[in-house]
Amino acid sequence: MRRVRDLSWRYPEWWSLALSAAAWMALGALGDSQHHGSDAVRWAWWTATWLLMVVAMMVPLVSGSIHFTAVRSLWRRRHRAIAGFLAGFLGLWLLAGLAALGAAEVLDSVQWSRPAASIAGFILAAAWQHAPARQRALVACHGSASLAPLGWQADRDCIRYGWTIGRRCLIACWVVMLAYLAAGHGLLLMAGVTGVVMVERYSRRPNRYAMSGALAVLGAVVLCFSRGA
Repeated sequence: MRRVRDLSWRYPEWWSLALSAAAWMALGALGDSQHHGSDAVRWAWWTATWLLMVVAMMVPLVSGSIHFTAVRSLWRRRHRAIAGFLAGFLGLWLLAGLAALGAAEVLDSVQWSRPAASIAGFILAAAWQHAPARQRALVACHGSASLAPLGWQADRDCIRYGWTIGRRCLIACWVVMLAYLAAGHGLLLMAGVTGVVMVERYSRRPNRYAMSGALAVLGAVVLCFSRGA
């Protein structure tokens, strides 16, 4: 028990990573199922699935920022600070998901080809790796912030910090996320995308050409599966 307590002291972000693992298991249980019904039901289903996906894929990418939020907060409010960070981070990604759903509804009305859009998206994501705006956002994802110690100001700062990190991650990852969404939420493809962005995030000197090649390979995988279908 003491060892567990010591680990929870050193890594207060543990429960956010546990949430990510639970989201992966939930998505695995859901598989490729889709919910049909009224517009409100479909939007609710999409929102829940999108949030699970973001928690599964994106929370591990910002574990360093979550750790920073915890250790820069008073001990008694560490977990509250983490919750505030996640609220800001996931809140921004929720708005991005709703915007993506609205765009998909418009494109579905003109009978767009999802495989073709996904392949084009992965090609664009490979090119986006070299964009200066993306490189600046990727570096800024490691940034810190000043957090008030107490009161509503502390909650505000944690939420704002989560929102800021979420915005930077969105700039860095929006193209590959749209490419993945167009492919249709395949769990294996999701694991591949997550692997690529995790390697890039935690590599000391990520090779942009290698990352571009990996994304191009994912696009080729989508092409092969679409032809097989």
